[in-house]
Amino acid sequence: MRRGVVSANVFGVRVGVDSSWILLAALIAWSLAVGVFPDFYKGLPASSYWAMAAVTVVGLGVSIVLHELAHTFVGRALGIPVSSVTLFIFGGVADLTEEPHAPRSELLMAVAGPLMSVLLGAGFLGLSRALPAGTPAEAAGVLHYLGVVNLTLAVFNMLPAFPLDGGRVLRALLWMWRGDLHSATRTAARWGEGIGIGMMIIGALAALTGQVVGGLWWVVLGLFLRSMAKSYAEDIETRHALGGVAVRELMTPDPVTAPADMSVADFVEERLHRLHHEIFPVVDGNRLVGAAGFREAKAVDQAAWPTTRLGDVCTPASQVPAVDAGMDAADAVRRMQQADRGRLLVMEDGRLVGVLALKDLLGQLRFHSEFGG
Repeated sequence: MRRGVVSANVFGVRVGVDSSWILLAALIAWSLAVGVFPDFYKGLPASSYWAMAAVTVVGLGVSIVLHELAHTFVGRALGIPVSSVTLFIFGGVADLTEEPHAPRSELLMAVAGPLMSVLLGAGFLGLSRALPAGTPAEAAGVLHYLGVVNLTLAVFNMLPAFPLDGGRVLRALLWMWRGDLHSATRTAARWGEGIGIGMMIIGALAALTGQVVGGLWWVVLGLFLRSMAKSYAEDIETRHALGGVAVRELMTPDPVTAPADMSVADFVEERLHRLHHEIFPVVDGNRLVGAAGFREAKAVDQAAWPTTRLGDVCTPASQVPAVDAGMDAADAVRRMQQADRGRLLVMEDGRLVGVLALKDLLGQLRFHSEFGG
């Protein structure tokens, strides 16, 4: 979702458009062109309704991007890096590389998006009413609709349901009160799950009373909100369990390596086939050359395996996902997710000292679950 099928750089932020947003945009355009606009603005040609729908969808996408960019720029001003923004089926999401460090930062960043939506909504409505006499009804209709939608988005996003903006405001306030981010996140996530379930119930009742399409949409929104809240709750529990634990305490020291002059054929047989690790450090004596695994081996034509040196096809050391031995294990989890790898090389003073595997982290999580610390 974060990468998007289409992306562009906007003020130094990568803005991506996921394929699910393209599907949603098409559905919105269709519903506006054949239902909403013909009901409110009768007598126009079909081409006008479709043109209005197309402009509205573009305006909605731009509005959501501006909403997320408001989060992004406020976050950056407060020292919270945001690498990208992605449009997907339920709106937009800013990709935070780390959580806010203080409740005030969380609060300011959370309200920035809804405030932008309120400003956009008021601006669109103001423009729709300020149009001079004789302005085509199509222009007023598009502006009015965008104004109402932006105000609706602001209200919806301020529901106290984490991870919506309102849920983040709730978390910030609880964090200020309790002085405990873990506890605040857990409570805010429970609110998110509860409101998600409530939305599903409302949607089911609406569907049973004949409002099938609207009811099902509420069910889907509630299901998504509950799923996201549960996911965040699990994530904070993971970070709590791994917080304060150094990577060196969980890593496998003196890992199995592969010499750079080993052939790819021998590497596949003696390392991948026997040990099944995702990646192996590739070394030349005591020097780390890079890393290799199934991906690197499959990139070489099988007929060339016996004559190809592993050091020539491995991923260079500068591009290998690695963590410092003193890094907090909770931060290592995020690094593992970003790298999309189940194993990370562990370095200390420029030397390879171990490998951190997903199973090592899961072992710590199980220990914490069984014994509470």
